[in-house]
Amino acid sequence: MIRHAFDTFNILNRIEGFQDIAQWAAFHHECVRGGGYPFGHSGDKLSVEARIIAVSDVFQALRQDRPYRASMSIEGALGLIDEMSLAGKLDPDVVGLLHSNIDACDHAARAQA
Repeated sequence: MIRHAFDTFNILNRIEGFQDIAQWAAFHHECVRGGGYPFGHSGDKLSVEARIIAVSDVFQALRQDRPYRASMSIEGALGLIDEMSLAGKLDPDVVGLLHSNIDACDHAARAQA
């Protein structure tokens, strides 16, 4: 499971013109204050795009049914994301944007492919 961020980087980084996108996608499990994976980046090494993908990934994971659990309520998902922000794992500004745009974000997160 942990390898998916590293593998994403390796795959996308090989495509001409996708180097920035490779970093945005690969860094979505890095933490603002450090301690994430796969590269251990933090702070200013994390672009705003990577920070947006990180918050989006967590919100979508919490709001969708998974084989091992039912989806969380919006309130529960936002509460957990707020805790992650306070712990330095997610960018508080991006989390604030999620709160400000919760209806549109929830609709996108729960859309079925």
